[in-house]
Amino acid sequence: AKKRCDHPEVLRVILSRLIEYGVTLNLEKCVFGVTRGKLIVYIISSRGINVDPAKIKAVLEMVPPSDESGIRSFLKKLGAIQRFIPDLSFAIHPINNLLKKYYNIDWTEDCNEAFNAI
Repeated sequence: AKKRCDHPEVLRVILSRLIEYGVTLNLEKCVFGVTRGKLIVYIISSRGINVDPAKIKAVLEMVPPSDESGIRSFLKKLGAIQRFIPDLSFAIHPINNLLKKYYNIDWTEDCNEAFNAI
């Protein structure tokens, strides 16, 4: 709700729709009436959706991966914050190519440039 006084009515509408369609909630994971909160890898607030700073720090502190599992781990971390990085799919193209069947896992200068750019 945009206004705090509208929150109970909006919540009532949403909960009635959940009941109507048979959707259940895990009450241990539900939080209502907060102005800021963490949801998966995002910080949700009145200012919008932002990435959790801990996730950004994890990506910034990574060293270039040296094997397939390291590359997959790196790409998975980027997947969580991809909406905040413009042209990410273009930027990681050299790294993605390493996971194709006919490519060897050979970390090239192009891969290094892509890694540093991100």
